[in-house]
Amino acid sequence: MITKKHLKTKPVCKVTFKLSEKEAISRKKANIVGEFSVWDIDANPMKKLKNGAFTATVDFEQGKKHQFRYLLDNID
Repeated sequence: MITKKHLKTKPVCKVTFKLSEKEAISRKKANIVGEFSVWDIDANPMKKLKNGAFTATVDFEQGKKHQFRYLLDNID
């Protein structure tokens, strides 16, 4: 699931990425990689929650579109 929050005081959109426990398939590590980080696999690590899900929030400039992928246990 992806949620967006547009800030009124800054031209920033906070995007929260969430992978459920089912989607994460008992993985130990998850990262968000995309053109916004020049596909750097270590730039946006996700936090693992107690239930096995993962979450991360990334700030983006409003009005821009980006391609991304989830990287689970360093396997594309």
